[in-house]
Amino acid sequence: MESPSLFFPSSLSSGHVGTANGLCRRKVPALFVFGDSTVDVGTNNFLPQSTARANFPHNGIDFPRAIPTGRFSNGFNSADFLAKLMGFRRSPPPFLSLTNSTFPKQIGRGVSFASGGSGILYSTGSNYGVIPMGAQIQQFEMVQGNLMAQMGEPAANFFLSKSVFLVSVGSNDIFQNFPPSDKDKFIEDLTSKFIDQLSRLYQLGARKFGIISVPTIGCCPSLRAQNPTGGCIDGLNEIALEFHGATHSLLNDLSSKLTGMKYSLGNSIEMVANVFHKPHHFDKMGAEYGRSMDFIPPSHQQSCERSRYGLTGQSLYLPPLVGKGGKVPALFIFGDSTVDVGTNNFLPTFIRANFPHNGIDFPRATPTGRFSNGFNTADFLAKQMGFRRSPPPFLSLTNSTFHKQIGKGVSFASGGAGILDSTGSDYDVVSMGAQIQQFEMVRNNLTAQMGENATNVILSKSVFLFSVGSNDIFDNSSSGQQNTTLKDKFIEDLTSKSKDHLSRLHQLGARKFGIISVPPIGCCPAFRKNNATGGCINELNDIAFKLHGATHKLLNDLSSKSEGMKYSLGNSFEMVYNVFHNPHSYGFKELTKACCGKGRLNGDYPCLPNASFCSNRHEYLFWDMYHPTEAASKLAARTLYNGTQSFVAPINFKTLAEGGC
Repeated sequence: MESPSLFFPSSLSSGHVGTANGLCRRKVPALFVFGDSTVDVGTNNFLPQSTARANFPHNGIDFPRAIPTGRFSNGFNSADFLAKLMGFRRSPPPFLSLTNSTFPKQIGRGVSFASGGSGILYSTGSNYGVIPMGAQIQQFEMVQGNLMAQMGEPAANFFLSKSVFLVSVGSNDIFQNFPPSDKDKFIEDLTSKFIDQLSRLYQLGARKFGIISVPTIGCCPSLRAQNPTGGCIDGLNEIALEFHGATHSLLNDLSSKLTGMKYSLGNSIEMVANVFHKPHHFDKMGAEYGRSMDFIPPSHQQSCERSRYGLTGQSLYLPPLVGKGGKVPALFIFGDSTVDVGTNNFLPTFIRANFPHNGIDFPRATPTGRFSNGFNTADFLAKQMGFRRSPPPFLSLTNSTFHKQIGKGVSFASGGAGILDSTGSDYDVVSMGAQIQQFEMVRNNLTAQMGENATNVILSKSVFLFSVGSNDIFDNSSSGQQNTTLKDKFIEDLTSKSKDHLSRLHQLGARKFGIISVPPIGCCPAFRKNNATGGCINELNDIAFKLHGATHKLLNDLSSKSEGMKYSLGNSFEMVYNVFHNPHSYGFKELTKACCGKGRLNGDYPCLPNASFCSNRHEYLFWDMYHPTEAASKLAARTLYNGTQSFVAPINFKTLAEGGC
């Protein structure tokens, strides 16, 4: 990791801190900011699942170039002005905005972890996909670890002891819990948790604490609007006042026990009261609540006025759970080549599709690793859910893209994989068990970013898509197990393993499962070509049909026992046979031959660069010897998303995705 040009320890004693650009006058080495929207400078912009944002007009109207930066303000906020007074240009940037190239340099100057909507308690803001104080401190722990690695423990400890740790938090805890059933117990719990957090920061090297107490939040416009007289809500202000007193006591007690700890506690209640009493003494300020509603799109003003538990006491526009048109926070994909969007490009396997003529109809005719002439079913389902296309492969993510992408979704699907770990084991692909282990890594990182509660909420609203099982049947058929007893045992084993996989994902937070069952795989060109008549191989189709029935029963049983679980099971068997019976209704003319390949029905060889391929691809059901064309995938996705119970049950994917949001 690149080391920033920091001069220790002599530069600190003179009040100068070296930076990559030379020396600049600063009064502290670094500023680290924690809290809620009162000091958030854009953290929530990087949380696609967050509903608490301000990165839209008219926020930022008085910021340089009128940019809505994510600050819940018309311009700069308190963190910016405090940073300026300490010799910085403005507040340090959000932790989540840092890249590989900026991270090592910036952490030596300071970082903001503040997240609008968060609180001292983990439960506060958990429904809004924000980062609670506990998780903010976990992020700082990563920064502290990197500082230790860069400059060594003594220098890092000295550096942190001279830095300022700014904390502005607590309003949302009071909003969300008002009125508390037991006010004294609530303040006691809040204070106890705050002690734990400040103590943890002290253990990590913090010594200078700047605490901004909760202001008279009952006087915010969103709360005054609920009072017929337009006056403040005294009950909220009383809790804020008592919490200030409790915070004062805890800081006094804590600093007497912790060597070197210093603190400043800002009395926001007294400050605001002073403005109320002498408004004209303060430039551009007034005692009456302002026109904060003017900063909200008109269509959202009414809901803002109704909100008793505003995230920060300001009039926030809370957009839908997902941003930019998404109907779910994230999409996580598991399975085989039917939904693989390039995982195997990163594996030493021969089961790949990252060469022509694959991708001939993809933008710029790029062979992406999809086993298709263009997009696949995962892409079209993702589009239906409001995304641009399928999320990228887990193995494609880098340090700079990982943290941003995991909140939107990831694909773990690997061509050649199966339900059983033994399936595809000879081909160096990622088995289902390993795919779920990869997801567990993603979940752990989400928890580190936003906390346990917020992660559980996001995952419960996300869709987990599965398309797997064909390769298990292929491998089993090649083993020669054809008698009824062995077939039944094989299906039992597949179902049992599927149950294990789904149950594990449920334990990890998944609640919405979209399952695409195995189609009549005996009708693929790879198998038809072995039939003298060119017909389907019924033995393979029989197993696929029985597996669908067993999966239906498994899901029905599992959902009745697993809290909050919902599922949609796509009947690929029924969908494909419907095309067979009515091909012209869907624009298909060729149902038996692959568009790309070699040999009989183009089913003897894969779609290699030297293979022949058709020009009228939209009229073919099969792209290669195993996989559907882009046209067939598009039809399947539309049917899964909007279809009736004949094709997808007990609900379609649209109801699964949108019904709970």
